[in-house]
Amino acid sequence: MADYSLVGFPNAGKSSLLQALSNVPVKIASYPFTTVQPKIAHCKYPDGRLFSLADLPGLADIYARYSARLDGDQRSKIYTPGVEYTESAADNSSDASTLPALKHTNFLKHVERSSCLLLVLDALGFRQDQYSAWRSPLSCAYLIMHLLERWSGGYLLEKPMVCVVNKMDLPGAETEIPSWLELLSNMRSKEAREASELPDLLLPHFVPQFEDIHLVSAKTGNQIPELKESLRRHLDTIELRKRQDEISRTADKQRELDKKFLFDRGTTYC
Repeated sequence: MADYSLVGFPNAGKSSLLQALSNVPVKIASYPFTTVQPKIAHCKYPDGRLFSLADLPGLADIYARYSARLDGDQRSKIYTPGVEYTESAADNSSDASTLPALKHTNFLKHVERSSCLLLVLDALGFRQDQYSAWRSPLSCAYLIMHLLERWSGGYLLEKPMVCVVNKMDLPGAETEIPSWLELLSNMRSKEAREASELPDLLLPHFVPQFEDIHLVSAKTGNQIPELKESLRRHLDTIELRKRQDEISRTADKQRELDKKFLFDRGTTYC
């Protein structure tokens, strides 16, 4: 469908990022789920090169009842509106059957044909509503990966992935992000998993390593030119990997045919 697919939670600035990269006007608003249908745009370069981007609807945080850190240092007490909170309501059971069903994820089928994923994070984290826990950029990355893993059986996490931390123009972003940046760079580490404050049940089994992490502001355009050049290089690298893999598979297949020809037929010697 597109060379790059933008995935993330609502209001992370995916549509703003698409507009900043492609100069294509898109609907942008401060309320969640502004994007309801995938939108394709092209990023063009002075030499005529271009690549395509897909802006996808935001993923819903369906795990809001599971514990995570609220504003400050308190542990969250997440509950269903109108239902009194109990400790069992925020139970972090290790039984995967207790996880809520995936919702509004049919658009992810478009991601299957993308060469690379752009995981877009809000520099100040995400909170779905007043009943939900605040999610740090790190925990957002884990949760998005977990949703992609559940939906695709892990297939989508095998694709190259670039992390884009957006909204660096917001007050406090410059001071908050450095503490998360090292953890985002090493999400396979025990320290990163613990810092996410998510139960093991909500952590993906396979954690891909980001090709790169970019700190940008789609609103002001800060670091957008650098991101455009980086995405171009990544696409070239991904294409080279595909060709190398294809050559390797062809060579392996030829070796198997050679073995069959040399050793699997009867001898003709007297």
